[in-house]
Amino acid sequence: MPEFILDIETSGLDPLEHSISCIGLLDTNSETLKQFSGPVEEKLLNDFWFFCNGAKNTFVGYNLIKFDIYFLEIRSLIHKMKIFRLEGTDLIYPLHPNGVKFHSRADWCKVLGINAGDHDGSLLPQLFLKGEFDLIKKHNEADLRSELEMLHRLRECNFLRN
Repeated sequence: MPEFILDIETSGLDPLEHSISCIGLLDTNSETLKQFSGPVEEKLLNDFWFFCNGAKNTFVGYNLIKFDIYFLEIRSLIHKMKIFRLEGTDLIYPLHPNGVKFHSRADWCKVLGINAGDHDGSLLPQLFLKGEFDLIKKHNEADLRSELEMLHRLRECNFLRN
């Protein structure tokens, strides 16, 4: 069954008011990158759901359940899209067992010696407004690759059971 790191970039943190500017998938075996990005959220959501439709995919990500998947589902609901439920392994749980997030992905990457990229995520809403989708995609790719390294480390150290 294919396994993908899933990460999204948004114009803000509230799915009722902000939109998705990039959806990135990184195959954990082949490291093949697939990104859906652009100014028309409905199109990139459609492309994402079409890509995933019918496939038995597993998804992995940092804060995957409470942010990425939640945001994808709410934005799809707003656009009246039929979806299927996404499931996956959230890397936040072995690092924050009680579910309370104390540290960011960048914090964990720093202490684990993982390259988190040099892009400041707080600039993404401005990049979205300027239409700088190539820079958003670069940020997304750096996030995906750092989460893949985090996944490998957690598995090597038996923090994940799968």
